[in-house]
Amino acid sequence: MEIKGTTKNGANFTLRIERDNDYVTEYFHEFGEPFAIGLGKYETSTPTAFDGMYRLAMSVYGEDKADDMFSRYNNDLLMLEKKLSDKFLFQPVFMYNHGDIALDTVSFIGRAVHADWDSCRIGFIAVSKEHIRETENVKNISPKMRKKWYDIMRDEIKTLNNIINYNVWGYTLEYEGDTDKGDSCWGFIGDDWTSSGLTDNLPAEVLESEAVLKAVEEDRYSV
Repeated sequence: MEIKGTTKNGANFTLRIERDNDYVTEYFHEFGEPFAIGLGKYETSTPTAFDGMYRLAMSVYGEDKADDMFSRYNNDLLMLEKKLSDKFLFQPVFMYNHGDIALDTVSFIGRAVHADWDSCRIGFIAVSKEHIRETENVKNISPKMRKKWYDIMRDEIKTLNNIINYNVWGYTLEYEGDTDKGDSCWGFIGDDWTSSGLTDNLPAEVLESEAVLKAVEEDRYSV
């Protein structure tokens, strides 16, 4: 997306908004803290979901006990999740694949077209209860706090959903006749001007220009 405009001071500028593909690569290398995630169909025990659960068990019980646990439950990830629920707070991850891929911690059945056929549970996201207690400075996790962290995990999956769909953006800003005044910034997740944080980073004179105000009013940016 390219926007050409003029500031109130008469400076001409060009604002270009482009996909930030580098962020996608970096995110998958760094994803984790404080969350653990495993994706892959539970019913087929694909390696990503299985390995994710195994890493959780090993982090708590050590390799030998984790091996024994996985052998005892014959790689039943749902049973393993139940056994680890005293140490971790889990949320399921569902995928809806109907042209585009969508992820959520809430089932798509009943709220998306053909979700009965085009969606299923593919994995989990988890956070340790110890981390919650330390972060919240409490001894016990109340139902209200549990819901708070369920919402946090759901937001994390929504972020992941934007990222796997390459809905991450950056901008370059150039001023006509002034190469030193330009700017660029990357890593804005989602295509909403405000919630992605893009408007917070643009210079006020650009954000207040007629051309950018019109684009923001139209709600979304795209290539």
